[in-house]
Amino acid sequence: MLFRGYHFCLFYVLAFVATIVLLAVVSVLGIASNAAVVLVLPLLIAAMIEGQAFARRYRCRPSNHLCWIATLRMTAMVVLIYLCIIIPRVMSDPSRFGDFAHLDGMSRALAIMMMAGIAWCLLRVGYSIGLATELKGQQFSDK
Repeated sequence: MLFRGYHFCLFYVLAFVATIVLLAVVSVLGIASNAAVVLVLPLLIAAMIEGQAFARRYRCRPSNHLCWIATLRMTAMVVLIYLCIIIPRVMSDPSRFGDFAHLDGMSRALAIMMMAGIAWCLLRVGYSIGLATELKGQQFSDK
């Protein structure tokens, strides 16, 4: 098992909510922040947790091919989560999404595929970081 699907979804949603709360606190304090953090940070956190869980369980690093497959599945879950959140909002008021609401179907599909590709790469980085840190920690604890 390369990753635990339900746990990944739970950690992703929790990290997403925590990041939004953190940005709200930062904005109340008057500190300038970037909204891209809401998109990037939860991906990295959830993937790192899954990488650490794999390394803890199997005490080895999977092949690069298996890492890419695991993160592709994580990407599919992230896209499904976003679609479950966004589709009802778009149906209720399409004008809330500014320029994205005015794109034709093919341009929207291309934009979604580009965002999914970026998410896939970010998940791969986070998964690798989680694997590496856990395996390095195991090496130090075994000595």
